[in-house]
Amino acid sequence: MVSRAEIEKLAKLAKLKLGNAELDELTDDMTEIIAFADTINQSVGELSDAPADRRMLSMSELRDDEVCPSFPQEEILSNRNGGEDGFFAVRKRRVK
Repeated sequence: MVSRAEIEKLAKLAKLKLGNAELDELTDDMTEIIAFADTINQSVGELSDAPADRRMLSMSELRDDEVCPSFPQEEILSNRNGGEDGFFAVRKRRVK
């Protein structure tokens, strides 16, 4: 469990100003994320001890995808520099 005090400390270090509702929501979100990571770690530990033929997860063991609302494309792309047709313009990376 993540405490609200820990989230407040992280917000201060990141120089974020969050209201009470945002702190509560972020605390709940971080608790869920850490719980999910713990579930993955536990599953990996169980699988590493299992025989080789049991190390693959079956589709019935995976959670269902949930469709959630997102930000409108215009809002996401409002801060971009360059680009067109709904994409970000990025520089080509040089391979050394």
